[in-house]
Formats: sequence, structure tokens, C-alpha cells
Amino acid sequence: HKRPALLPAAWLLVLSVLLSGCGIGFPSASSADPASQAWPASHTQLSGLPLQHRMEVPLILQNPELPNGCEATALAMALQYYGYEADKIELAYTYIPREDFALVNGRWTGGNPELVYPGDPAGTGYYCLPRVVAGAANRYLSRQQGTAFIVRNVTGATEAELKACLAADTPVLAWKTIDDEPPVTNPYTAWYLSGTGELYE
Repeated sequence: HKRPALLPAAWLLVLSVLLSGCGIGFPSASSADPASQAWPASHTQLSGLPLQHRMEVPLILQNPELPNGCEATALAMALQYYGYEADKIELAYTYIPREDFALVNGRWTGGNPELVYPGDPAGTGYYCLPRVVAGAANRYLSRQQGTAFIVRNVTGATEAELKACLAADTPVLAWKTIDDEPPVTNPYTAWYLSGTGELYE
């Protein structure tokens, strides 16, 4: 595993809050677990997209409440764009699964970012990956009466496909490193995964 040395951090992955307006090949809405599905292998190159497109997405600051809670904050912004009264704190602690760190047999042990948010976004926390956030978003949406929205993990989408989503007024959440550098290992913040005992760095 590789991850950024600086935090809060994430991988270069994407997910979108989607209706049906992007015009690209998302898995069908009837899929059993849309949050776990990656982007289809065959991509459609799109042309004729605008060079710029402005969306009035609400600005929510993650600080001071969630210094390491960029996932919950960004998700709240996307959901509020669609008129939902999503709260970053509620998303972080009620909908995004989380696992605290613990000292087990002298080793720091914590959750797998592919499955949960490791640590506490208000304190010592790290990051979780798109499947976790997409799943949290869909749990939130499932409790909203009359919703027509679903969130999909579109990891692997091309730049043109993402621009098409934005041009269709569909917010896109993108994972990136703080300094825009490739992710690197950091042995000083490594931990062992609970359940498997695998070293995650």
C-alpha cells in the first residue's frame, strides 16, 4: 500500500453524486451495491465540452470541527448542492463507518481505509477511500424520503468523462494528495490492520 506523507490525504480516485444526466456508461441503478462498483473498463471519449463550467456548490469549511474530515465535508457540500440538509458532523460520525486506533500487543492497530475511516476526523484521523464515502452517501440518501439520487464510485473515469459530469451540473468528489505529488509510503504513520494484522503504510 502507498499513501501520501501529508494528511489529510487520499488517493487519486473519484466518485460522483449522480442523477442520469452525465450521458456516460454508469452501472445500472438497480445494481445491488453501486458504491462498490468501479468505472466500466471501456470509456467513451467525449468532445465538445466547455473549457470552464461554474456550479454553485455550497462552501463548507472542514475546520475547526473536522481537521481531518475532508471526506465528510466534501460529501456534505455535494449533498447540500442538491438541497439536502446534510451536516458534515452527522455524516462523519453517523454515516461514514469509523474505527478508532488501539494499542494491541504493543502495535498500533486500526481500520482499513478501503472499508472504514481509520481514527477520528476531529483529531488523529487519516482518510477513507471512495467506496466508503459512496456507501455512506447512499445510506444517508436511503433515509431521505422521495430521493431520486444515488452515489456511484466512478474510479477509473477519464478526464473527459468527469468533465461531462460537471458540464451536466453533477458534482464530482476527487481524491488527491495535499501537495499534488504521487502518494508515498510513510513508515512513521503506519499501522496494523485490525482483523488481518497486515502492516498498512
